[in-house]
Amino acid sequence: MVSWVFGYGSIMFRPDFTVAEVRPALLRGRRRVFGHPSVRNWGTPGRPAPTASLVDGGETWGLALRPVGGADEILDLLVGREASTPEVTRLQTAEGPVTAYVWPMGSAWSDWGVDRLVAAAVANVEGGGGPHGDAWDYVDGMRGAMREHGLVDPFVERYHRALAVALAGKADR
Repeated sequence: MVSWVFGYGSIMFRPDFTVAEVRPALLRGRRRVFGHPSVRNWGTPGRPAPTASLVDGGETWGLALRPVGGADEILDLLVGREASTPEVTRLQTAEGPVTAYVWPMGSAWSDWGVDRLVAAAVANVEGGGGPHGDAWDYVDGMRGAMREHGLVDPFVERYHRALAVALAGKADR
C-alpha cells in the first residue's frame, strides 16, 4: 500500500485532496525541468503552458504529501487529473524514507532554456491559460509552496524572475 504522493509541480500547491501531512522530500535519480506543455489544465493546444516534468539524472526536491486515508484511496482522482499512470518510488525525508506515487509527465520541452520557456509562458498568459490558471499561476504557486517549506530550486527561481519581468505591464502581476 502506498501512503504518499510526491509533488514537484502543481500537486505541491493544488493537490485536489485533503492532506494529512506534508514533508519536504528528495527524489534521487530524476531532476525537475519545465518540459511538459500542458494543454488541459494550465493551457490549451494553441497556447500550452510550460509545466514541470522529470528527466533522468540529478535529484529533485519537492513535497511528500500524505492524503487523508492514504494515496491508494485518491489514486483514481490523480490518474484522471494527471492523465497518466504514476510510478512508485522511494523518497528521502528528514523523518526517514517513504514510498510515494510520482507522475513524471512528458518532457517534450525538457531542453528548453529560460528564454524559450518565458516566450511560451507569456503567450499562454496572454491567451488566458487553461481551466486551472495560466503559466504564471503555475510557476508562482509552485515557487510559493517550495518556499513555504524551505525549498529553493535555482532554475524555478530564475524562470519565475524572468517571467515576472516579461509580464510586467502585460498583466496584473
